[in-house]
Amino acid sequence: MDIETLYLTHFTPMVDMACRYLPREDAEDVVQDVITMLWERREQLTFLNNIASYAYSSVRNRCLDIMKHEAYKREYCRRTLQTMARDIMMESMINKSATETEVLYRELEVHVNKAVSMLPTRCRTIFCMSRIEGLQYHEIGEALGISKNTVACQMTIALNKLRKMLQVV
Repeated sequence: MDIETLYLTHFTPMVDMACRYLPREDAEDVVQDVITMLWERREQLTFLNNIASYAYSSVRNRCLDIMKHEAYKREYCRRTLQTMARDIMMESMINKSATETEVLYRELEVHVNKAVSMLPTRCRTIFCMSRIEGLQYHEIGEALGISKNTVACQMTIALNKLRKMLQVV
């Protein structure tokens, strides 16, 4: 089969197949590009027994490449928007007055202190020794007469409870 016959008999079916992947206008462009590429390389493609099969595969592969590229562009846009949103948020925080920032900090501090005070006694003691006094787990264990693993377990419990109370993910 020559390229002209391929175009006349398979253009519409190839477009229909490409429409499974892309909008019709893009599908037509892909099929046209593949047929043009086959025409330009007709001298080099004499080894093909079934040029129609090769053309259909080429159309499908081009459609998949376009879909991958579109997915990449969407992901790039999503990441760019996230970065912009983060930058805007940081800029707005920087632009807040020192008094406003201090008020927000104090409110956060009150919430954290309230949540810590609601921890069970042992968890609260271990949490304060670790986070406020800056002691390491083995030092806390020695001071309280418990193992380092017990300290680690109690810290895990304390942190999980605080995350829930403060609604932190």
